[in-house]
Amino acid sequence: MNEKVKVDTPEQAEFRAYCKEWLSNSKPEPFTGKVQTDTHPRISSPEYHQYLLDWQKSAYDAGLVGCDYPVEYGGGGRNDCQRIANEEMLRSRTPILVGKQGLSLVAPTLIDCGSEFLKKRFIAKALSGEEQWCQGFSEPNAGSDVANQETFAEKKGDHWVINGQKVWTSFYEYADWMILLTRTDRSHKHKGLTYFCVPFEAELGKGV
Repeated sequence: MNEKVKVDTPEQAEFRAYCKEWLSNSKPEPFTGKVQTDTHPRISSPEYHQYLLDWQKSAYDAGLVGCDYPVEYGGGGRNDCQRIANEEMLRSRTPILVGKQGLSLVAPTLIDCGSEFLKKRFIAKALSGEEQWCQGFSEPNAGSDVANQETFAEKKGDHWVINGQKVWTSFYEYADWMILLTRTDRSHKHKGLTYFCVPFEAELGKGV
């Protein structure tokens, strides 16, 4: 079965030409230090991590990351142009975008479900890579079935106290924030879940 090929609009064609030109002039030189990869690219040194951060910030500043997000949240305000930027970056064999948790999990969730404060506070820095994220979903007894979450968050005054354990928090060593899934209502398996943005500087035992 033949798939329908998307044809660029005039605006998208202009943007594609811009991406090609910018990448031809601005793609970074290959990293010359130690790089370890497997199924998922692994950040093997602080130097390599910084190299990838610099690349993501450069691509963001040039408008190749966050193209379709509203301008007021740090995006480019374009229409269906991120796929074009992605296609051209792939074609140009650019480095990976190191802030993938922010790009794939934080920004999309907040743009759909977050408050105005959360959108303005987090989305731009997630797109640029200025703030790095890790994922706090999996637990010893809750892997692919996230509804089995046992980590519990309880409101105490003006803050939340969270108790539990998370595993498989990829890239935690470079993260500034964690997207943390907790249970806030034990009476309902699915509706009793809450998504927190937790800073890594939060002190153990003092709540967030």
